[in-house]
Amino acid sequence: MDVRWLSAPEADVEAAIGDERAHEPPPWVPRKVSLAGSISLLVLLWYLAFVWIYIAADVEARGGWRLGHVPVVVVTMGIFALGVRGTCRLFERARQPGREERMAARRSALVAGANGFEYAPVRRAHFASLITGESRTASCYPRFTAPGVEFGNLRSRREPPLRWHYLTVTLPEPQPHLVLDATSDGSLPRDLPLPHPDQQILRGGTFADSFRVFAPRAYETDAMFLLTPEVMAALAEHGPHMNVEIRDNKLIFFTSGAADFTDPAPWHTIGALLRDVVPPIVARAGRYRDLDVQPPESEDDARRRKAFEAEMAKLGHHRRRAPSIGPVGRRLRLRRRGMTRARVRANLRNVGLFILYVTPFSVAVGTFVGTLVGPGP
Repeated sequence: MDVRWLSAPEADVEAAIGDERAHEPPPWVPRKVSLAGSISLLVLLWYLAFVWIYIAADVEARGGWRLGHVPVVVVTMGIFALGVRGTCRLFERARQPGREERMAARRSALVAGANGFEYAPVRRAHFASLITGESRTASCYPRFTAPGVEFGNLRSRREPPLRWHYLTVTLPEPQPHLVLDATSDGSLPRDLPLPHPDQQILRGGTFADSFRVFAPRAYETDAMFLLTPEVMAALAEHGPHMNVEIRDNKLIFFTSGAADFTDPAPWHTIGALLRDVVPPIVARAGRYRDLDVQPPESEDDARRRKAFEAEMAKLGHHRRRAPSIGPVGRRLRLRRRGMTRARVRANLRNVGLFILYVTPFSVAVGTFVGTLVGPGP
């Protein structure tokens, strides 16, 4: 990987980037919430609550609304409106990417371009996997793409959010669902759906010390067709910290945490995977067939079938491919571990924040409505 743009002078980066807006961090990228804005909003809500408690008490003491209440309401609500405006500015300022973030995005975009990739962040992932879920509820930023390849950082939208950096490659043919859990990266998070333990294969040997391999029942031999000694050696050497998932026609490498693409290391890791690990897997994947779905055929039968398909293609009719993987092999049996401590903490935090902010707002609205309706009979 050519990473010279990571250390190039800023002036050269600015001159080379061209359209600056095309390489800006997208507005939907999550950023740290403004602490000053959060405190300001909380103070405003409690201010609003106490103001209306005071006004309601005074209205009740005077036996109803009086002309003297008008300037009190105008002044206090004017102060509240100014506070809201200032708070909004604090949040808007926090949402704007800083100069360092902009420069990091531009440098990584230039490095991607120098290596044949495009900078293309997306709010919803374009592939389904363990880390995105079937509904692909994850955003990818930064994200770099080339035909059949993409890599970058991924953030799930669940609570608490999980962050990964990943590489996906499109395979020439669909494959059985396989998961390789890298032991050096620790166990996969409890928040992910995980393969049932009885699907683990390769429980002994050197490779099993680096990866826990899971394959659907009755597809153990198919898995070993892909995991040749060459592939296992390349994985152990160049991607010992990367978990691997093969799903349909996608090969997905992923590991926990976001990568810093202003550092050369992630680029060199991606380059090593694409150079030394991906080609032997792609070669084997192109030769793989599920014999339970596609029974073997003789050379003469294969020749006649291909000639027939070629003739039909000339007439504009292309073969409608049947599912090439049996139903058992398409997906591993997965399990969830239920509620985790991290999710419990996140839920408790959200409930606490809800109470903290909604309570003064509810008091203010209730008191305001009470002053308009007046005391009951």
